[in-house]
Amino acid sequence: MTKQAVQKHDEEILDHLTNLTADHKVEDGENKITIVMTFNENDFFTNKELKYTVVTAEGEDDDVKEVIGMEIDWKEGKNVTKKKIKKTQKNKKTNEKRVVYKTVPQDSLFKIFESRKAPETEDLEGEDSDEQ
Repeated sequence: MTKQAVQKHDEEILDHLTNLTADHKVEDGENKITIVMTFNENDFFTNKELKYTVVTAEGEDDDVKEVIGMEIDWKEGKNVTKKKIKKTQKNKKTNEKRVVYKTVPQDSLFKIFESRKAPETEDLEGEDSDEQ
């Protein structure tokens, strides 16, 4: 998992944060920590609450198995997890230039709401060892 930090472009959104709660449960041998962020009406997204859950194996707090996020309903042009970059392309035959806009990922605290699973670890039993 990547470490997320508050970016400059996140700060204006966080000004609309009204409540932050955390809940910890142990179910089926897993730790589940759920974070809920409540926001008042803002110019960035329509969600009133943003929630994500971090799932770890019981007793292994550092070994994240899964993050269950949610989709943020971003308002037009307000998604801080992406940015538009401007590129100039030149035609090799005609030497004409044109401007192309491309959307690329951008660091943001709000990427924590993307769902993802930890990569599967391969079973190392049965592999040859160099030890004798």
